[in-house]
Amino acid sequence: MDDEFITGELDLFLITPELLLSWRQPIGDAARWYVEPGVGVGPAIGALWFVGTEWGYGYSVRPFLRGGYQADHWSAGIEASYRFGHLNFDDGDPLEAFVILTGR
Repeated sequence: MDDEFITGELDLFLITPELLLSWRQPIGDAARWYVEPGVGVGPAIGALWFVGTEWGYGYSVRPFLRGGYQADHWSAGIEASYRFGHLNFDDGDPLEAFVILTGR
């Protein structure tokens, strides 16, 4: 079996609805600051555009860590997450361990 090397522009579009599970833990006496670890899990649907369009289906897992400050009428925070999963495309080729780093 020979490996193929393809050059050109390749676009991947992901739809990843997820169920979020997390725990918000207040920090300090005033309980204004918080840290919130959690995970999002769900299906992954991908469209791969190169010469034509191929659709893939699989799963996605996204652990995250949030932190922030909560006032009486507003709040501000930050999130760091790491998404990984598995997609099987129409031609049977898997896309394994796709990784997307996000921050908010």
